[in-house]
Amino acid sequence: MGPACDLLGPRRASGFASLLAALAVAATTSSPAGFVALCFVAGLSLANFVANQHWMSGIFVPSAVGLANAVTASWANVGSTAAQLVMPLVYELVLRLDVPITVAWRVTYLLPCVLLITTGLAVITFPYDLPCGAGVGGGAKTGKSLWKVVRGGVDNYRA
Repeated sequence: MGPACDLLGPRRASGFASLLAALAVAATTSSPAGFVALCFVAGLSLANFVANQHWMSGIFVPSAVGLANAVTASWANVGSTAAQLVMPLVYELVLRLDVPITVAWRVTYLLPCVLLITTGLAVITFPYDLPCGAGVGGGAKTGKSLWKVVRGGVDNYRA
């Protein structure tokens, strides 16, 4: 996710990661291996944390960025907790509608799919990359190429 933030900017990288995860969540599978693969791709949406921290570091002044990062990370934890609480309830609701078990879990995954699409499109469409309301924050303005970003990561002893 780091190179994606460098090339596209954290806002776009986050939005595209959400949309990619929505595709994985919406896909259906009939084998255990397919389910594991889809869960892996859906889990990549957790990389949004990296884009979020990168984005907050660009928006807030250094004296406030620690608090901003802590608050946004806390909201991510709230979201994951809500998912742990809500998803079983949605599954039970779908089962009560006399939907077979083999279909119920697939229907249940439509909720996170819709939420991922909504938030992905909202993040791409509405906010700004910088507090002044300008800037792409990514390779389009900085002239970075994928090779330069990878080389910068490899050459950085702190990475």
